[in-house]
Amino acid sequence: MEAERRVLANGLRIALIHDPDASQAAALFHLDAGSLHEPYAWPGLAHLLEHVLFAGSEGFPGEARLMAWAPAEGALLNATTQANATAWFVGMAADKLPEALARLADMLARPLLAIDAVRQEANVIEAEYRLLAQHAGAQCEAALSHAFAAPHPFQRFQIGSRECFGEDAIALQQALKAYHQRFFHAGNLTLWLQGPQPVEELAALAAHVGSVFRLAVHPATPPPALKAGAQRAFAMQSSRLRLLQIGFLVSACHADSFALLEALLYDPAPDTLLNRLRREGLCDEVKLLEPYRSPSQSLLLFEFQLCETASAGRIEALLRRWLAQLDALSDTTLSHYAALARQRFRRRSPLDQLRARAFGFPPASTQGFAGLRAQLRPADAVSLHVAPEIVAEKVWLRGFHLRFTPTHREDVALFPAPVMKFYGGGNLPVLSALPADRAALTHVPAADATLLLLSPHPDLLLPATRAAQIAAALEAPGGECQHAGGEVSFTREQGVWLLKLSGSGERLPLMLYRVVQTLRSMDAADIARGQRLARRMQEAASEDIAVRALLARLPDLLQRSRDNVRWRAALYGGDDALADTLSRLLSHFPAPFAPADAPTRPAAVKAVWPVAGSDTAVLVYCPLADHTPQNYVAYPVMAALFGPRFFQQLRVERNIGYVVSCRFHQVAGTAGLLFTLQSPTLSAAELFDLITHFISEAGAIIDAQTADSLRALALRCLNPAAAPRHEAGILEHWQTRYPLTADRIDALTPETLQASYRQLSASPRWQLASRP
Repeated sequence: MEAERRVLANGLRIALIHDPDASQAAALFHLDAGSLHEPYAWPGLAHLLEHVLFAGSEGFPGEARLMAWAPAEGALLNATTQANATAWFVGMAADKLPEALARLADMLARPLLAIDAVRQEANVIEAEYRLLAQHAGAQCEAALSHAFAAPHPFQRFQIGSRECFGEDAIALQQALKAYHQRFFHAGNLTLWLQGPQPVEELAALAAHVGSVFRLAVHPATPPPALKAGAQRAFAMQSSRLRLLQIGFLVSACHADSFALLEALLYDPAPDTLLNRLRREGLCDEVKLLEPYRSPSQSLLLFEFQLCETASAGRIEALLRRWLAQLDALSDTTLSHYAALARQRFRRRSPLDQLRARAFGFPPASTQGFAGLRAQLRPADAVSLHVAPEIVAEKVWLRGFHLRFTPTHREDVALFPAPVMKFYGGGNLPVLSALPADRAALTHVPAADATLLLLSPHPDLLLPATRAAQIAAALEAPGGECQHAGGEVSFTREQGVWLLKLSGSGERLPLMLYRVVQTLRSMDAADIARGQRLARRMQEAASEDIAVRALLARLPDLLQRSRDNVRWRAALYGGDDALADTLSRLLSHFPAPFAPADAPTRPAAVKAVWPVAGSDTAVLVYCPLADHTPQNYVAYPVMAALFGPRFFQQLRVERNIGYVVSCRFHQVAGTAGLLFTLQSPTLSAAELFDLITHFISEAGAIIDAQTADSLRALALRCLNPAAAPRHEAGILEHWQTRYPLTADRIDALTPETLQASYRQLSASPRWQLASRP
């Protein structure tokens, strides 16, 4: 799907994407101004304005604003401030696009910028700054900025803090208004729209809301060119990180090739760069990042997550050899990898696709790849090595205290690098005779996709080390299946580990045979990598943002440990013959299969899970009192009713902290209401009391509803089930015990909703806190 680009009469650029199969739509405004355009006297001003704009506009103040409207409509929204750009975006049900877009445009064109909102969001930025002070990515970006010639705005502090904003809220408000007046006009903005609506309907929507912006005036001034400094290699001490970053300045005209480079780099198939790094115990993960982008330049960063005994010189030698091999790749090979990248892109949600097009890696293209490759010259690279054993003095750099020092790279000539492999397609192993035995397999009709889903029973805990070993073992065969036209993935979905195989009916048996053989014969490298992955997952869970760490911990507490974990299997799509073949192959899977049991309500627990940082986070999970169809309708509706009020009371009126959320949540085979709070000032006991008080008073919210308003709300936040279509619909069906049929939605009344609320109020709850 290509974007159709137009320019409105006032100068607003629009990009329209018709996605006929989508049920969701998305809108994104991209502003050609960011942190580098703010006044030197106000570091963080652009970031602060990104936040304050959500506080309301002339046309949509108070609870009519986008931030309050979105939770009740099941919409997702966010924003990001970058060096040279800022973006605000929202994803929603396709029929809600006009309402969402009207609010999004109005908040950018006619914001209130009220003094109370300025003060409140300045406090939020301060909390975010404290979080980012512990964040590896922010620290590394600050350190690497020192590799470029000074002075350059890229080296300035950009996040913002209470110290930067000062105590004069009126002066801060005036600075925000001046920044908005200078940059928020049609000539600096691009509106991206994507949805199932025809292009002309999208164009009409864009023209309608786009007229609210002022006529285009002078565009934002581009920043000066970024140039590498005389010292290009640095090292940073970190108590918990081991990273190697190698960066290249490249021309922005090759951005369409970034996704192709990423696809080549991320290939896990046998004998590729990533596979060799893993098999040699050098590096477990590699990323392609873009920490800086201007209209003329990008900084592309190869980031390697190092193993404890890894040699940075050995990794750089392998990267150099790999880069040299790119020159010899045929058009067929490049086209193959570009097709894989575009296939992955199409599986993203409309909102994620828009984000990639607007400020990420757009769909891959082979055009210009030779020009991109020519700029990846090792002699021009900058580098940052991060490890606990590095010795360095503490310095203050771009808002962070870092132990940071210039260094020298290892001599890569000491590390001869082998030839690595690239693929132009692939074949899977020939299937041997089928076993006579059959495993339990559920066969579900589905349209437009054929998927085999394998997972442990949702109430049973697959040990972290075992899960990590499975993930490690399946990386290389997963790459082989990808090159042969299929896909294998092993990820945790809503707290349950899911092994997913997708492909044609002819390929699936071959893919499953390859997977089963791999899991029956793990080698020492797989086991060692699995152990490393398990350690890193545990470290990441304890060092993440506090509320995310609690969410990651919740499924482990809900599930029961057993020596012999039973699995379940479901085939979506395909015919009976395919189901029989897969059932026979599954009889050799290294775990037993059995039909899923009826879900049971887990016993309530109060637990403390210490995490990094000074904030206090709490999580209260209220599982369904009874797993009945009525509750599977009532609880999402209660979440839609309670969510906006919960946010208004605790985030807007009380401003207790950075995270305030109430939503419907499915995890580890259960479903229920999830309340989360994170605060820099309140204790866990105080936060729990706020949630308990809200639940006790929430019945009044239901009392205010009529049968008609409830039905309208239910139809907005629930989609009546149909036969599963496409991968997203299949996964939703797999996760849902009771499909939301129209008659079940019709049965919802204020009386049945109050009955479910009384169960919610009286039932035991799960309580997790990041500190006592």
